[in-house]
Amino acid sequence: MMKFLFPLIIRTIILHLAMRINTGILLGDGGSIRCPNKETHMPFKNHTRATFLNVILVITAGLTPAVMAKSKSAFETYGDVTQIALPVAAGLTSLVKGDYQGLKQFTYSFAVAMAVTYTLKPIVNERRPNGGQWSFPSGHTTAAFTASSFLWFRYGKAYGIPATILAAAVGYSRVRARQHYWHDVIFGAALGTLSSYLFTKSISLTGSSHGVMLSYSKSV
Repeated sequence: MMKFLFPLIIRTIILHLAMRINTGILLGDGGSIRCPNKETHMPFKNHTRATFLNVILVITAGLTPAVMAKSKSAFETYGDVTQIALPVAAGLTSLVKGDYQGLKQFTYSFAVAMAVTYTLKPIVNERRPNGGQWSFPSGHTTAAFTASSFLWFRYGKAYGIPATILAAAVGYSRVRARQHYWHDVIFGAALGTLSSYLFTKSISLTGSSHGVMLSYSKSV
């Protein structure tokens, strides 16, 4: 039952993320973008990027259940796919919004989190539940939570909540597949979240008589 229900849940969450891509910045006529309930507009340099990101997310939502259905371990396959898909979605979200400062912040967050992860792995050298090496910390979980935390801190709960659900499912998948212990996953989640917190500033859109203004503040 869970083998078939789980992919449907994941697909629903990913499609929700796809629909949220333009939340707060909606495509208007003539290649402009506007804030909801605001009359202000600003040029959108390359609106095809928004379409590209939506296509990527929808394809991922469509293919992941099919791939998982053929796998001996649906949860393990999900973790392998989503630990890549979430960071890609986070980076492309910044590109779609023309938020290059945000992309820079995510790059720093991700690079630091993964550097710490793969520095600790050979030092701790914990054996995995399945007998493999380098169990601590979970790289899959670190990657997923770095991305989901960035989306939350930078763009708010509308992005952060569904992304965090996906990231939490990655952590669960690693334990379920006997690739990691719970403490590996919890540490990876904390590491990814901390790295994004340190490097990410929140962004909000406010309307004015002269157009759209971007305001930045440190997430708390």
